[in-house]
Amino acid sequence: MFRRSVFTRLVVGLERMQSQVTVAPPFTPRFNSNRYKAFDADFDQESLVEARTCVRKSKYYTSANDSLTFQAQDSRSRDANAQDNRRKLTEELVRIYKEAVPAETSSEKKKKHQEIGKRFHDTRIKQKKFTSAKKQSRRGE
Repeated sequence: MFRRSVFTRLVVGLERMQSQVTVAPPFTPRFNSNRYKAFDADFDQESLVEARTCVRKSKYYTSANDSLTFQAQDSRSRDANAQDNRRKLTEELVRIYKEAVPAETSSEKKKKHQEIGKRFHDTRIKQKKFTSAKKQSRRGE
């Protein structure tokens, strides 16, 4: 008798708990997942394609999950290995950045291209004046 009443209480308690619990669909986090969303839509798609090609050339690239994977087991300390992984990550990011982004243009190159632009403009004006003079000479003026 005692066992039956305990069992009945457990079953009734479980039924109450099931009615109170909201079951989430599978793979749906129960927390606000805005923090973990990928914001690919916010970026320029052409820039993302270019960035992904640089990342895929990395020696740390893992094709199974399309990401960079760093692993260190140099030390018995977890913190030291984590620090080593962070160092590898920063070195790889700097390498990718230097490979993808051109260096700043020197002042000599800027002056050189300004002079080329001026020469082009001057020759274009001279050509226009020459053409204008040729047309005026045809009119007989």
